[in-house]
Amino acid sequence: MPGNRAKTASAPLVAILSYDTDWAGQWDNFLPGYNAPKAMYDANPELAAATGNNNAHLQAGYFILAVRSLGFAAGPMTGADFGAIDEAFFPAGDQKSFLVVNIGQPAEDAWGEAKPKFAYEDVVRTV
Repeated sequence: MPGNRAKTASAPLVAILSYDTDWAGQWDNFLPGYNAPKAMYDANPELAAATGNNNAHLQAGYFILAVRSLGFAAGPMTGADFGAIDEAFFPAGDQKSFLVVNIGQPAEDAWGEAKPKFAYEDVVRTV
């Protein structure tokens, strides 16, 4: 998104978050001795990609919390040209980027006025 380019260019640190497209190939490193799920992911590349993407987004939340716990601002952005980012930073194709995070101190006018919030009953459905 063009509106974020200036913010990204002026950020002291920019993190590109990505996930390993062959994360299931590392199965023995993070869950040795339990190979049943690995066969499932090997047989279903779409499931492996979706699982890698979903887990990466969960980890991104923890990353942002960690950055903020250290006293820094974290500005996550999803509107980037991730295809171009992958070509520039991960040309081997072994990583897929999904989030850019500006890290630093926010400008004085960074937040603006408070935005309206959804009511609980408008966003939660109990089944």
